[in-house]
Amino acid sequence: MRTALLQTPGESCTVAYWLRNFETWRDEVDQLIVLVNNLYYPDLARFDRQAIESVGGKVAFVEGRVQHGDCIDRLVMQAHIEDPDGLVVLLEDDAFVRRPGSVRAAFDRIESGEVDVIGSPRYQDRLGDPVEEWGPLTQDWVELRRVLWPTFLFARSRDLLATNRRFGYDT
Repeated sequence: MRTALLQTPGESCTVAYWLRNFETWRDEVDQLIVLVNNLYYPDLARFDRQAIESVGGKVAFVEGRVQHGDCIDRLVMQAHIEDPDGLVVLLEDDAFVRRPGSVRAAFDRIESGEVDVIGSPRYQDRLGDPVEEWGPLTQDWVELRRVLWPTFLFARSRDLLATNRRFGYDT
C-alpha cells in the first residue's frame, strides 16, 4: 500500500488549498492519513474532518502542541500497522506536488529495489551560521547532507521504524 502522510496544524484555508492540490495526484497513492496538531477550535476541527474525509482521507486530532518528529512517528506507525510492507511519503501542508506522476515515479523506484529512500537534503549552514550554535559537528559536507527534509520523503514504513525514530530536532 502507498500511503501519503500529512501533518498539519489544521488551519482550514491551508488544509483546503492543500487538498485541492492533492486532487491532482490522489490516484498515485492508496490512502491519505492526516494528523491535525495544535488545533483548538471545534468549528475548524469539524471543517478539517469533513474536508479530509471528503477526499477519502483518514484524520486524527491531537490536542495541544506535539513536536514535529512525534507527529511523524505517530503517522508512520499508523501506516505500518495498516500495512507492514507499505510505502509512505511524508508531507506537510506548505508543500505541493507540481508534476502529476512524480509521486508514483518515486514509489515505483523504491518498489523496484532501485533505492530504499528518496528525499531532499536538508541543508542549513551549520558550520558557519552566525545565528545558531549547532554544537560539535563534522566538517565532512557529505555527512552533513545526510539529513533529509521531512516532506517528500519516500520510504518503506518498516525502514523508517528501524531507525532510532528521532524524526524531529533534539533541542
